[in-house]
Amino acid sequence: MRARRQLTDGRLVRAMVTFHRDVVGMPPAASWLGSLLLAVVPGYRLRIPGQIADLAAIDALGDRRRA
Repeated sequence: MRARRQLTDGRLVRAMVTFHRDVVGMPPAASWLGSLLLAVVPGYRLRIPGQIADLAAIDALGDRRRA
Protein backbone atom coordinates (compact mmCIF):
# COMPACT_ATOMS: atom_id res chain seq x y z
CA MET A 1 0.00 0.00 0.00
CA ARG A 2 1.38 3.35 -1.07
CA ALA A 3 0.37 5.24 2.09
CA ARG A 4 2.14 2.63 4.27
CA ARG A 5 5.37 3.07 2.27
CA GLN A 6 5.12 6.83 2.56
CA LEU A 7 4.61 6.57 6.30
CA THR A 8 7.59 4.21 6.63
CA ASP A 9 9.69 6.75 4.73
CA GLY A 10 8.69 9.41 7.28
CA ARG A 11 6.42 11.22 4.84
CA LEU A 12 3.41 11.67 7.14
CA VAL A 13 1.79 14.47 5.17
CA ARG A 14 2.16 12.56 1.92
CA ALA A 15 0.70 9.41 3.49
CA MET A 16 -2.37 11.34 4.61
CA VAL A 17 -2.69 13.06 1.23
CA THR A 18 -2.80 9.61 -0.34
CA PHE A 19 -5.40 8.50 2.21
CA HIS A 20 -7.59 11.58 1.74
CA ARG A 21 -7.37 11.46 -2.04
CA ASP A 22 -7.60 7.73 -2.71
CA VAL A 23 -9.83 6.55 0.13
CA VAL A 24 -11.93 9.54 1.17
CA GLY A 25 -12.12 10.97 -2.35
CA MET A 26 -11.11 14.51 -1.49
CA PRO A 27 -9.86 16.80 -4.27
CA PRO A 28 -6.08 17.28 -4.42
CA ALA A 29 -5.93 20.79 -2.95
CA ALA A 30 -8.20 19.88 -0.04
CA SER A 31 -6.20 16.67 0.52
CA TRP A 32 -2.97 18.62 0.86
CA LEU A 33 -4.43 21.32 3.09
CA GLY A 34 -6.20 18.89 5.41
CA SER A 35 -3.17 16.63 5.64
CA LEU A 36 -0.83 19.51 6.39
CA LEU A 37 -3.12 20.73 9.16
CA LEU A 38 -3.24 17.22 10.66
CA ALA A 39 0.54 16.97 10.59
CA VAL A 40 1.17 20.28 12.38
CA VAL A 41 -1.18 19.59 15.31
CA PRO A 42 0.82 17.31 17.65
CA GLY A 43 -2.19 15.35 18.92
CA TYR A 44 -3.41 14.64 15.40
CA ARG A 45 0.10 13.96 14.07
CA LEU A 46 0.44 11.12 16.59
CA ARG A 47 -2.71 9.50 15.18
CA ILE A 48 -1.55 9.38 11.55
CA PRO A 49 0.24 6.00 11.86
CA GLY A 50 -2.89 4.50 13.44
CA GLN A 51 -5.06 5.78 10.60
CA ILE A 52 -2.80 4.14 8.03
CA ALA A 53 -2.68 0.90 10.09
CA ASP A 54 -6.48 0.87 10.27
CA LEU A 55 -6.65 1.28 6.50
CA ALA A 56 -4.27 -1.65 6.01
CA ALA A 57 -6.39 -3.81 8.33
CA ILE A 58 -9.56 -2.92 6.45
CA ASP A 59 -7.87 -3.64 3.12
CA ALA A 60 -6.68 -7.02 4.44
CA LEU A 61 -10.28 -8.04 5.08
CA GLY A 62 -11.22 -7.51 1.47
CA ASP A 63 -14.71 -6.81 0.19
CA ARG A 64 -17.00 -8.69 2.58
CA ARG A 65 -20.27 -7.02 1.68
CA ARG A 66 -21.74 -10.28 0.37
CA ALA A 67 -20.83 -12.09 3.60
